[in-house]
Amino acid sequence: MYPRDHGVSGFDRFREINEDMHQTIVTVSHEDWHKDYFHRIVQLRDGKVISDETGRTDTGYSA
Repeated sequence: MYPRDHGVSGFDRFREINEDMHQTIVTVSHEDWHKDYFHRIVQLRDGKVISDETGRTDTGYSA
């Protein structure tokens, strides 16, 4: 998958599905730029939650 400046990514499609169909999508990533697409970011270390944050809020949905 390419960063957003290289065209439409799969994350754009996930966003559409999430917002239009109100479907939850769980994704695992190590890339910081992916955070721009998500409403909630849960970080794990050694199988334990180390943070649970609200991400982007531009659609009115909350985590």
